[in-house]
Amino acid sequence: MQLAELLDHRCEQIQLFLAELNDLQSGLPGGAICPIMSIGLINLKLKTAGIIHIIQPMMSTSPFRTCGSCNRAWPTWETFVLDPGVRLLGLQSDVTRPDVNLLVFEHECGSSISLLSSRLRHLLPEAEPGEPTERLTGTDRCRGHCLRVGDLEACDAPCVNARDRRLILLILGLKNNGTDTAALRQGSLGGIR
Repeated sequence: MQLAELLDHRCEQIQLFLAELNDLQSGLPGGAICPIMSIGLINLKLKTAGIIHIIQPMMSTSPFRTCGSCNRAWPTWETFVLDPGVRLLGLQSDVTRPDVNLLVFEHECGSSISLLSSRLRHLLPEAEPGEPTERLTGTDRCRGHCLRVGDLEACDAPCVNARDRRLILLILGLKNNGTDTAALRQGSLGGIR
């Protein structure tokens, strides 16, 4: 594994670890924990945030993504998403935390490449106030799209995953229509909300 890819992977792991620490703290009655554990968590969060602060500048010179099988590197999200040798397979949704949803791609060499959907959410318009924060997976209001990785359809349910479902459609639109990424940044794709 190349250093840049390793750093990228470690940074993602650290961010997931911080999210788990927050879940641990908020999952206890009143979010309160014993003072010693609280001090330990605060110190751990500060150290971890410091590591991310050190690692992220090094990542800025690294490729956006590298294929783990053939070592093909894509310097930017645009080159990755628009590469005809990369095909979007779907969304792998984490049942408990949308911050770790993965977009799964297939590279022409036969390997799969996964990517945290948060790394491409900047392509979508800003979330509007009042957007859903609840996950509907497993409820009677769930449409079931996120339960099938290969399901590339949008979802109109008021669910936190609906944003990543819209991201799937946007990526497919970019790949199929060759949409100019400058037009995307100016919001002229129309209808993607």
